[in-house]
Amino acid sequence: MVIDHYACVEYLTKYAAKSEPRSPILRQAFNSVVQSSGADNNPHKTIKRVVMKTLGERNYAAQETMHHLLSLKLHSSTYSVIPICLNGSRKVHTNVSEDDDTCTDYLHLDVYANRHQYNKSSEVMNMNFVQFATKYKFQTNTQKLVPLPQNVVPRIFSTYSSNPKGEHFASYCKYQLFRDRMLR
Repeated sequence: MVIDHYACVEYLTKYAAKSEPRSPILRQAFNSVVQSSGADNNPHKTIKRVVMKTLGERNYAAQETMHHLLSLKLHSSTYSVIPICLNGSRKVHTNVSEDDDTCTDYLHLDVYANRHQYNKSSEVMNMNFVQFATKYKFQTNTQKLVPLPQNVVPRIFSTYSSNPKGEHFASYCKYQLFRDRMLR
């Protein structure tokens, strides 16, 4: 029986933050590696074996196990995350009829570049790319822009390393300039 609102919150917080009993997996992994490493004396193989044993098996909390068994969500959010690709890759349709012209979806970037075809309002024309992508979605079947709900968050990718000696540094610079321009 719940007597007090604060007592209920305190109980739920304590229950949700309760840790699981410690697992002997890590200790067993280190012991087995230490015992077997004496034979070959190769430190790289030893480290690799320890990492593989510790990462290969992990403990599941009772709550996580029940969520998996009951096919429940492990998280929920009031925001919808939409992926926005900048590198030109497209989603391919698997069931395309002979009447369809395209077998891929339009990219947000393509729709943004041709937004004047779908909506000529000054509001839409003055939006930057991120504003446009979080406010409108293109419906292929109607060839129209449809407003999105307020709780949309863009996830922009591809991301490349900022290492000047990396092989994708030129792409990193290109997309950084592009992102800076998009947010103005």
